[in-house]
Amino acid sequence: EPLGKPDPHGTAVAGIIAGSDGVFGGVAPDALIINYKVFATGSTAGDEFQGMLAIEKALKDGCVIANCSWGTGLATDGTSREAKAFNKAWEAGLILIKSAGNNGPDGNTITSPGDADGVVVVGATDRQGTAVQNYSSRGPTLNGKRPHLVAPGGTSFSYMETCLAGGGGGFGPVDYGTSFAAPVVSGAAALLREKFPSETPDEIRQRLLRICRPLAAGDQNVNGEGLIDLSML
Repeated sequence: EPLGKPDPHGTAVAGIIAGSDGVFGGVAPDALIINYKVFATGSTAGDEFQGMLAIEKALKDGCVIANCSWGTGLATDGTSREAKAFNKAWEAGLILIKSAGNNGPDGNTITSPGDADGVVVVGATDRQGTAVQNYSSRGPTLNGKRPHLVAPGGTSFSYMETCLAGGGGGFGPVDYGTSFAAPVVSGAAALLREKFPSETPDEIRQRLLRICRPLAAGDQNVNGEGLIDLSML
């Protein structure tokens, strides 16, 4: 795909991480964003090969965190090629933050490779962080994985608001889903990695889980450790 075709989905994800605006600023506005195309502009149909190619390229380019607001079908038991690739990248030092998927409210609906060991899986609440939304995918996967935590992802009547794609730029309502909850956590991971530059992906994941607060509905297959609380960073 030629340059100059910004996708609304990727632009919004990048904005939630690092947007610079007085009202709709990102979680880590000084973060450097490198974009890797996983699916074509205007589509959300990624595939295993493009996703893993992006992960490999990110590692070679020296990236520290990979926000993966995409999936390759339903997760299984952690033995898929994409789950193994995530595990290898995690072992090599790449912190992988992945959207849980929008297949809820049933169990075993997390998208692959959310069944990997080397990943942080993020479910979604409304913008106010009061409750996990029905669309947010749940665990357990066949190998017992579930969302690690949840973050605001918006609703069909209250979209997330951040960077808009297109030549004019600007900020405004974008969409809703776990794709927009994951970058909240990626921004938090960037701030933690800046503060603790020598820590491993496992250690950063534990720090993320320690700044979560429980939700009223305490099912870990739905909300993991709870809602990330950025005030605790």
